[in-house]
Amino acid sequence: MDLNGKVLLELGSGVGFFLRSFYHELPEDCLYIAVDRNLERHRFLKKALERTSSKSNILFICADFLHIPLRDYSVDVVIDQAGTSNYSFEHKEFLLHELDTLFKPGSYLLGSFIAFKNFSTKSKIEAEFKDNFRAGKVKENIKSLEYIPLDEELQNISTGAEGTRTSLSKGKRYIHIHFSAKGGVNPIFFDFQPKNLRDLLIDIRFTRQLKLIA
Repeated sequence: MDLNGKVLLELGSGVGFFLRSFYHELPEDCLYIAVDRNLERHRFLKKALERTSSKSNILFICADFLHIPLRDYSVDVVIDQAGTSNYSFEHKEFLLHELDTLFKPGSYLLGSFIAFKNFSTKSKIEAEFKDNFRAGKVKENIKSLEYIPLDEELQNISTGAEGTRTSLSKGKRYIHIHFSAKGGVNPIFFDFQPKNLRDLLIDIRFTRQLKLIA
């Protein structure tokens, strides 16, 4: 996918594990918007990027996800590396549904979502929030937004891996799913392979079907 002139939005950029892995590959005329509600993480990431030789356009927004000051239908690529999952620890709503008006028709989604095959009796996740941690439900929610899947791959998580805000025991799984544009268009160019499986349990790539906006 050609990212020239595109707007990329990362939900929950943290200290930049994802962004720093391909920062040098961003075109100079694209805009990468990093959203996180932790100001200190933004400061850390900004300093880290300033030490590189690349000069990509990064906009740091410190805000809650539901109060991102962007125009409707302004985002070409959505990067959700457990941002939705972190939100789901305290909310029943699926975050991408809540932010859907920000995403353009034909937009791409590159996401990783925490999911459990089974919940422990000692799970810290409240019963009312568990649906957003079930792989089938996550995929159902994403497809309802008109993103198109291609394939998926199941793999075991290494022993001792930890998830965001809660511990995962061995035997849990993550789902790696690739998505491409309808009609045989090449998939998004990112070749992101998680090096640390703490919070990358479902790695999903999607593209959205074009639709008219009234």
